[in-house]
Amino acid sequence: MSTQPTFDHSGSSFDSFLEEEGILDEVEAVAIERCICEFQQSLEEWRGRSMDPRELKSHISNLPSRAPITVELKDALQEAGCIEPIDHGRFSPKESWLGWLDGYNGPGYHNRKDWNRTAEFVYNHLNAPLMALWLGEVSGVPKPVVRKAMAAARHAHPNFGTQTAAIRKIIPWKMIEDRLGVVTEKISGKQG
Repeated sequence: MSTQPTFDHSGSSFDSFLEEEGILDEVEAVAIERCICEFQQSLEEWRGRSMDPRELKSHISNLPSRAPITVELKDALQEAGCIEPIDHGRFSPKESWLGWLDGYNGPGYHNRKDWNRTAEFVYNHLNAPLMALWLGEVSGVPKPVVRKAMAAARHAHPNFGTQTAAIRKIIPWKMIEDRLGVVTEKISGKQG
């Protein structure tokens, strides 16, 4: 019968070893820096990913229809003669968004040749001031910013393209995209 030698593995910890060597603080600092760098890199990769129109549609379907500042803009544009009177009971920017985004899984109403687009492309090619302002308002852009965008649209040349561009200048896509997930998560949490 052979007996194997037993080893006592109950020595000091690795941290104790590093401390005895006088390099514990340095090694911890490097480890923390590496963790932060890895986190920042994964965050940048996640942020660099662009939302597609289907994801935007999914977010929009969870957003509330009511947007009082957008209604103010609608009324102001009607009063100025920029748009025809709209029966708000039959029209909503949310429904317009959902219908418009339906067309992005194919050539759509405008017979698009390239339908492989990002949500940012869709937003930046929108020529509908009420839809643009509504999306900013219900996605959680701060009210003072939404009001500033509304004022810019009201003072822009009276056509939809210029009015929408004025809104996008104050509420760029990134501002909306950064808020969409947070707002829809809050709304989903309230429903559940």
